[in-house]
Amino acid sequence: MTGHRFSDYMQEVILDPLGMTDSTFDPDRVSVQATGYYPNGNPLPHYRLTEQAAGGLYSTASDLALLLAASMSSSDGRVAGRGVLTSESVRTMMAERDMPDGNVVSFGHLPEHLDGGLAGTGNNGHTEGWIANMVMIPELGEGIVVLTNSDTESTGLTLRAWTQWLGVSETFTTQIADGALDQGRTLLLGGAAVVFIGVLVVIIVTAVQARRGNRRWLWQTGQTTSRQFAVRGIFTALAIGGLIAFLIWPERQVYVAVMPEEAATVLVAAVLAVAAVVLGASTRRVSK
Repeated sequence: MTGHRFSDYMQEVILDPLGMTDSTFDPDRVSVQATGYYPNGNPLPHYRLTEQAAGGLYSTASDLALLLAASMSSSDGRVAGRGVLTSESVRTMMAERDMPDGNVVSFGHLPEHLDGGLAGTGNNGHTEGWIANMVMIPELGEGIVVLTNSDTESTGLTLRAWTQWLGVSETFTTQIADGALDQGRTLLLGGAAVVFIGVLVVIIVTAVQARRGNRRWLWQTGQTTSRQFAVRGIFTALAIGGLIAFLIWPERQVYVAVMPEEAATVLVAAVLAVAAVVLGASTRRVSK
């Protein structure tokens, strides 16, 4: 319709007028780019999305903050739009519309209803290795941009801190993060509980057998062959190696950061599990 490439048109009509000098839809204009990462800490190769409008904007948090500011009237009297859109166009863009399936949407924004009758709006994006969140509360003149080059739900936790600071209810993004964390918390604590029960059973059985004289250390039985020593040594090495791998597992650091108590509980369970394996491999039941 315009006779220009999409990236050129957006640069001329929107990005440059808003002062978003570090933003572009043209990947060939990007001189420095962050690296995205998988949850396990491995880097992603740089890739380009074919759908430029939906997810092809290269930008920075400060540039996107300019976009949010242009969407709100400022305290110094400047009206929303900042010369790119009229104030009426901004209001039309953010107006809520009911969809046949019951959802409520707006033109490119995700409306939210917060406590106290406040209305929030914004947008978010999630592609492999990247998460972006933009939220604003026009009535308060507040907004926030959170970008991360990872596949974790950390942006939701950052938004929680922001809403707590403002004294408003949590955003939908934070609720999604809470749901993911609750699921992870349940799995972690459930797994730890199973390990604790298993370790307790092993310790009780070993203690009872030792008290009755039915279990002794391998080197005290006089009945253990070199092959049996080797097999039990392999099990011991695998258990200890597994614990070391767990300690250096990159994704474990995410759980330590966002769920420290649960992560500590799982670590204790893992150490006890290894201790139980070593105890079982180092002793042997014998006949009197």
